[in-house]
Amino acid sequence: MFAAVSIMLLLQNLAQVSSLGSCWTDGLCARHNPTLKTVPDNLTFSTLSSLILKFNDIEQVTSVPEMPKLTYLDLSYNRLKVFPWSTLHNTPQITNLDLHHNQISRVDAYVDFPRSLVQLSLQYNRIATVPETFPSGANPPESIFYLGIWQNPFRCDCGAEWIARSRRCVTEHRRDGCANTTPKKVKACMLANCDFPHPTGTVVVLDVPENHATFITRLRYPYVLRCNSPSEMKGKFLRDLNLMTCAPPSTSAKPLQTTEPHAPRTTRTQQVETGEPEEENNELQVTISGQMTTVTNWKAPLTEFWKAFTAILFGALLAVLVVINFTLRRRSSALVHRLRHRQTAAGLHSTAGEPRRQRRRRDGEQETGF
Repeated sequence: MFAAVSIMLLLQNLAQVSSLGSCWTDGLCARHNPTLKTVPDNLTFSTLSSLILKFNDIEQVTSVPEMPKLTYLDLSYNRLKVFPWSTLHNTPQITNLDLHHNQISRVDAYVDFPRSLVQLSLQYNRIATVPETFPSGANPPESIFYLGIWQNPFRCDCGAEWIARSRRCVTEHRRDGCANTTPKKVKACMLANCDFPHPTGTVVVLDVPENHATFITRLRYPYVLRCNSPSEMKGKFLRDLNLMTCAPPSTSAKPLQTTEPHAPRTTRTQQVETGEPEEENNELQVTISGQMTTVTNWKAPLTEFWKAFTAILFGALLAVLVVINFTLRRRSSALVHRLRHRQTAAGLHSTAGEPRRQRRRRDGEQETGF
């Protein structure tokens, strides 16, 4: 019996080794081996055009193997904590790199991405900061770089200020073509309205490319970028982040809007990114003589008062309705009880009076002789 079990285990291991070898040949390694911890860098992948390694247990990739024909690398749903960005040059034809649903906690300050790379998916990781210089090394053919970073625990400091500018721009100019349209229109809108000093003029899109990147959909709840730290900012939208002490963007970049000297300019950020009803903004951003300040919107306290008053009024009405319902139920129960008592008493009275009437009838018959 022991020998049979040992033989079965040996054959199973041999089968796994054999299938793993074929995996590196055809590139289809998804859910392939739960014991797969890394990607070997001593194999030849000269003919692979795609390598699918998702849903494994990969914890480490020391170096991206040389894959001159690879266009798609999928390492999603693993346990990666770091990624060897500097070895991406081994895949000169790559267009899509999927690293979402891992445990990556940081990215490099600058990466010399292959010119062919169009889309990088980093959502659902543990990344707190994405430096503004990180996508600066991207230079795809159409000058549009798709960077997926939603569902990460962002730290809302100066390192996230460029993301906040991007989200505010897309939100304010969403009807001008900065979202929910074709990539060509999105690129034109962001170049015309947004302030991003990319060295090659590439537009960094943080929204969702769909239908093979033929349509760009604006991020909606629950994928809207939110702050995770510091504690006082937790849960707030990154697009509402406005750090006045952060260094301004490069002067060579195109300004967001042009205004005359000493002319006040007021901009408001509407909360439309979630797809939920828009709400009144509590602050106005006013730029006077080239300096921005933040003033409180006087309508906000009044709006909050009416919200609180309405909530209290509805609560009081609900309490009154509950009391009325309880009172009516008690009265109806008491009325039913009284009716039943009267019916019982009437029944007993009629039963007791029946023999008396029979005796009277009998006495009358005796007096008349009948």
